[in-house]
Amino acid sequence: MCGEGSSKENIGFYYRVVFPVGTNGSYYQFHIPQDFGLGGVVFLDGEIKTYDFEDSNNDENYNFDPLLNEGNHVLEIYGVESCCDDETSWAFAVDNSEWLPFTAENLDMFKYEIIIEPEPTLC
Repeated sequence: MCGEGSSKENIGFYYRVVFPVGTNGSYYQFHIPQDFGLGGVVFLDGEIKTYDFEDSNNDENYNFDPLLNEGNHVLEIYGVESCCDDETSWAFAVDNSEWLPFTAENLDMFKYEIIIEPEPTLC
């Protein structure tokens, strides 16, 4: 990922994702199976949601399920790896829906609540 000659050990990671929520009281579930051999911490809107300061190669360490209100939210993840970091694939679900890959396109699907207007009736 970092190119030829870059370090493959003693690596620090920082991820920041701003994503929209379109409906108050939306129940989000996050699955973030991250290989942070020396530990890591996850913040949502500046608040710690989960952390592990031991060997966190367990892919359950960074899962959490907040209730979110309408508006933009900030997810920040910090982690440290002493060697040989692995690939990861994050996922999320909204209101107990199916798990979706953590992509901008998928996050944007929940940006606005769809309101179906009733058909007008003619008198």
